[in-house]
Amino acid sequence: MGKVTPPAVGIIDRLNDILNEVLAYIVVEQPELAARVHKDMIVVEGKLLVGPTGAWFDVYDVLLVFLPGFPNVEPLVWEVASRVPRTADRHVFPKDGNCCLGVWEEWLICAPSHTVADFMSSPLQSYFESQTYFEMHADWPYGQRSHGIQGVVEAFADVLGVAPRLDLVRDHLAVLAREHHKGHHVCPCGSGRRLRKCHLEQVRAMAGRVSPNMARRMLEGLPKDQPS
Repeated sequence: MGKVTPPAVGIIDRLNDILNEVLAYIVVEQPELAARVHKDMIVVEGKLLVGPTGAWFDVYDVLLVFLPGFPNVEPLVWEVASRVPRTADRHVFPKDGNCCLGVWEEWLICAPSHTVADFMSSPLQSYFESQTYFEMHADWPYGQRSHGIQGVVEAFADVLGVAPRLDLVRDHLAVLAREHHKGHHVCPCGSGRRLRKCHLEQVRAMAGRVSPNMARRMLEGLPKDQPS
């Protein structure tokens, strides 16, 4: 057998930090979950209680995986009792069976903080509350976006405050990916005018929400052409 290389010290420290956050949360809010370190990840499994603390109205068997890169790296979530069908229309990725809790970059931009508790209380709770609601009413309580890339475009468009068109979202992100937004740059709105004579203030307001690094990350998740 080959030698197993243990995680680097920095990764071990980060895993311990995440584990302590998880344990602090579940001991109060989710007493039927258990957490442990497994190789280079935190594994959380058991019964997720859905609803306000002490007034839970449903329960799901779940498996969660936190990687050391959390919160920049999205946790993976599975419902493991086959209660939620593995179909896109139930917001589950059919290939791997993990849950689609939303567009992670949108959460990173819009949530005021990104602790384990923030993730567990929402979007994790919101996802399973929505699944219960759907079982009862055949509808989604908060509405839903399109599946696939178009859903990502819609999420990014909401963050930017622009129409949900791939070309428009990409053009705005390309401008935001720059470190500086000068007036002589072409406005991403499509008018052909210079920023200083068009939407300079709006772009600067967007830049206050979306850093250049985040804009580049968002761009990497988009195709160059509108999907057919």
